[in-house]
Amino acid sequence: MTSYSMINLAKVFIVLAIFMYASPALTPRSRQIHELNVCWNKVTHRLFPYNKWESVKTVLLGLGRLNITRIIMLRKIYLI
Repeated sequence: MTSYSMINLAKVFIVLAIFMYASPALTPRSRQIHELNVCWNKVTHRLFPYNKWESVKTVLLGLGRLNITRIIMLRKIYLI
């Protein structure tokens, strides 16, 4: 992985972290949540040697992470 790719991955993680912090105050549309989830899956595909057609659900669960949709739902539930 090149340093340019690592910089882009770092940017994605920062943007996702900021969005997750602000998600209880925001009301994103389902399309926006889906796009963020796709982005999160692409990051996982870059970090681990998975093909695009393979599911990354087991990797995320193994790392103790949920998909973006579930994270947003949980943050809204616990902060309302």
